[in-house]
Amino acid sequence: MQPKILLLRPEKQAQSYGQKLEELGYAVFKEPILNIETVSKDLPDLHAFQAVLITSINALHVLAEAVGDRDMPLYVVGPNTLAAAQRLGFSQIVSGKGRAEDLVGLVERLRSPDNGPLLYVRGQDVAFDMRQALEKSGFDVKEHVAYAAIPKAALSETLISAIKDKQIQAIPFFSKRSAEAFFECAQAARLTPFLDDIKALCISESVLEYVRSKSGAETYTAETPDRAGITALIKAHCRTEGI
Repeated sequence: MQPKILLLRPEKQAQSYGQKLEELGYAVFKEPILNIETVSKDLPDLHAFQAVLITSINALHVLAEAVGDRDMPLYVVGPNTLAAAQRLGFSQIVSGKGRAEDLVGLVERLRSPDNGPLLYVRGQDVAFDMRQALEKSGFDVKEHVAYAAIPKAALSETLISAIKDKQIQAIPFFSKRSAEAFFECAQAARLTPFLDDIKALCISESVLEYVRSKSGAETYTAETPDRAGITALIKAHCRTEGI
């Protein structure tokens, strides 16, 4: 049986990205490790803010469901979020290159603290404190926690068997949080000895450092911190079906 790429992304992202990989000739095993639960759609009046900041597609979807007017200035973290925002009908979008840190610099260049507060729509847990970074530059940043990513309690028996039978050739890790959730479940299922043969494809150096602390697998970091960067790693290090 052809080894598969294990996708741990939340269901919506796993479906769309899995289809992309299958079109490229890869076999895919989808098992979301984080369940996305909406915390609040009750956003403040957007007219009170000079711009809205978004660093995840999940936050973007909550924003889209909560508002009818999509003409507000929207600053998004990278190309994938930009494409999603365009599909959802937002019209004034400025995009970073994929890192929250870079989005801070973009806001600092194009916006002024004198023009009013910013609204950061985010998840319950974030790897980078954007509010603190922008407040150092004098911005007033209000945060709205739109969703929570709830770790899965345990891996499915089907996935456990697939890992033990060496049916998984690589795991793309799109965040440290998803990596943490996966390795906690893997340890509980006593899978740690089986992970060293599975390539770990990491979206950033911080994710790679965490994965290396938990596994002796071959680890690689994407050149760009986005889906395109992960796809490039898959093309470079994984076999397609039939090979």
